[in-house]
Amino acid sequence: QTTSETACSRFSALLHEKQNLIFETWIELLRNEYGYEVEQKLATVMEEKQRGQDLFTLLPELLLTARRPLHQFSGMVRKVRTEDYSICDLYAEFFCLEAAIAKTIRSMDIEKGDLLAGDVRLLHQTLGRLFADILKETAMSYEYVVENAKTGVVLTDTEGIITYANAEFAKLAGDEPLLGRRLDHFFRGEEQFTLRNILTGRAAQNFGKMRLDMYNDKGVHIPAGVE
Repeated sequence: QTTSETACSRFSALLHEKQNLIFETWIELLRNEYGYEVEQKLATVMEEKQRGQDLFTLLPELLLTARRPLHQFSGMVRKVRTEDYSICDLYAEFFCLEAAIAKTIRSMDIEKGDLLAGDVRLLHQTLGRLFADILKETAMSYEYVVENAKTGVVLTDTEGIITYANAEFAKLAGDEPLLGRRLDHFFRGEEQFTLRNILTGRAAQNFGKMRLDMYNDKGVHIPAGVE
C-alpha cells in the first residue's frame, strides 16, 4: 500500500468505529454554525442521511478514490441551487465534518490519535477538492463568493506574504494596502509565532479552527477565528 492508501484505510476504520460520535459531533457543530434557520437546514442533512447521500456517509468512498464522478454528489449540487441552502451552508458541512473528525481524534489515546492526526491533511485535501468541484459545477464564480463573504479571506505564499485579501479582511485590517505585507504583522507574541509556523508549514498540526487575537494597523484588537 502507498502512504495515501494506508492513511485512507486508517480513516475508513475510524469512521466506522466512531461513526455515531463523529456524526453527533458534526450535527452539534452545524447547529452552532447555521444560525436562525438551523432546524430547516439540519432537516435537509438528515433527509440526505436517510438516503445515504449525506457527506458523512459518502466520505469513506471519497477518501479511497482520487476522483469520483460529480453526479455521485448530485444532491449537494441541487441543494445549493435552491433559495434555502447556499454554497456557504454547504461549506459549513465540509468544515464542521473535518472539525468533528479532528475533535474525535483528539479524544482518543495518544498513540493512535497522533497517528491519525498526521493523516488529517489528506482529509482536508479531499474535502477541499470536492468542494471546489461542486463550486465549479454550480457555475458560481469563486471570486464572487470570496469577495462577498462576510468572513475575511486572505491568501499568502509559503513565506506568509499576502497575495490576496478580500474586502472583509481589508476592512478588518484597517483598509491599508495589504499585498506584499506579512500576514503575521497583524498578530503578536506567541500567536504571531504560531501563525508563522502554520503559514510556512512548520506547525505539527494544521486543521480545525483557532481563536487568535488580531491587531489592525491602528492597534485595534480584533478577536479572530482562524481556519
